[in-house]
Amino acid sequence: KRGWIFWDKKITNANNTNTTFFKISFGSYGDSAYVIVTDDINKAYSFIYNNSDSTIDIKDLQSSSGVTVANGYGLPTIWLRDTSFTAESIGVINHEIFHLTYYIMHRVGIPLSDDTDEAYAYELDYISSQIYKHLIYDIK
Repeated sequence: KRGWIFWDKKITNANNTNTTFFKISFGSYGDSAYVIVTDDINKAYSFIYNNSDSTIDIKDLQSSSGVTVANGYGLPTIWLRDTSFTAESIGVINHEIFHLTYYIMHRVGIPLSDDTDEAYAYELDYISSQIYKHLIYDIK
C-alpha cells in the first residue's frame, strides 16, 4: 500500500501557515493524484482522509516529513511538510515521487525490473516535472 495539471489552490490556515494543493495526471497511464503541501498536520490528515479514503493514522504524519497514500480508494495523495528546497526536503520530495511512480506502474501491470526500469524513469520524470513546476513557481 503506497496512488495535465488541472487546478491548484492556496489556503491560509488559522495559524497563518500556507497550504497548497494541486492535482497532477499520470500521463499516458491515465488517472491522477493530489499533492498537498502544508506543515499543518491536522490539515494534511483531514485532506488525506477525505480525498484518499486512507486508513493512515495521524501519528504517521506527526513522525514524517512526507507521505504517499495510494490504497486503491479515492485518488492517491502525496503530502509534503517542507518544500524549502534544502537537500533534505528535496530528498523527501523525490522519495515520495518514487512511491507514487511505483504505485502507478504496478496499477497498470508493470513491475519494476531490468526490462521496465526505463518506463519507470520516464514516468518518474513526468510526475517530477509536474510537481516541481508547482513547487517552484506557485509556492516560492
